[in-house]
Amino acid sequence: MRPPPTTRRPARCAARPAPRSPPTGCHPSAWSCSPTTSTPTIWTGPAARSSAGRRGSSPLPAAAERLGGAAEGLAPWESREVTAGATTVRVTATPARHGPEGTEQVTGPVTGFVVEYGGNGEGGSKRTLYVSGDTVRHDALAEIGERFAIDTAFLHLGDAHFPATGDLAFSMSAREGAALARTLGARTVIPLHYDSWSHFTEDPARIAEAFGAPDLKGRLRRLRPGVAETL
Repeated sequence: MRPPPTTRRPARCAARPAPRSPPTGCHPSAWSCSPTTSTPTIWTGPAARSSAGRRGSSPLPAAAERLGGAAEGLAPWESREVTAGATTVRVTATPARHGPEGTEQVTGPVTGFVVEYGGNGEGGSKRTLYVSGDTVRHDALAEIGERFAIDTAFLHLGDAHFPATGDLAFSMSAREGAALARTLGARTVIPLHYDSWSHFTEDPARIAEAFGAPDLKGRLRRLRPGVAETL
C-alpha cells in the first residue's frame, strides 16, 4: 500500500440519492465531486456538466450522439480536460461491463471514469479518483491500477440480480468490491449504488464485513446522501 503524501488538496464530495424509477436496464448514477466548492462537478450520468452548466463529456460516443449539441463521448482510455477558473480536471474513461461476458447487447454500453486534478502548478498534490460505474469485476479493470495511482475509489456494489437471469450478476458484490480495491491499491473506498433499487440482492452489512479484512482496515468510508464531505 502506498504511504499517503504529506500534502493533499481536499476534495469536496456529496452523495446524491439515485432517482426512483423502475429498475429496467441501465440507469444514471448520481454522484458529484469537485476539488473545491467553486470547481467543476463531474457526473457519471448521461452527461458530465461543469458547475457553470456547460455540457461536457458524455460517458460513451453513442450517448453523445443521442444528446447532440456539444456532448462528446469517451471510449475507454480516452481523456479530456475540463477547466473552470484556475482549476483543471482530467477525465479518462475506463472499461466497464454491466454483466457477464456476452450480455452486452442486453445491458448496453457502460463506462467508468478516472478524474485527476491538482499538482502541475495548481498547488497541493495531485489527486486521482476512480468511479467504477455500473460494472462487474472483470480482467480489464486491473489495467486501471496499472495506469493510475488511485487515491479514492467510488465503487458501485449491490450484487444486482434479476429473476429472469438467475445466478448472473450485473454489479459487484461487497466481496468483489474489496478484491477490486486491493487490485487498484486505493487508499480510500466509498461504496455507492447498493440500495434503493429492487434488484440489489446483497445486505449492505456485507460491505463492512468485506472491508473489515486486516489488509483493508481503515479504507472504507461512507458518504451521507446530500452531505458534502472532505476526503
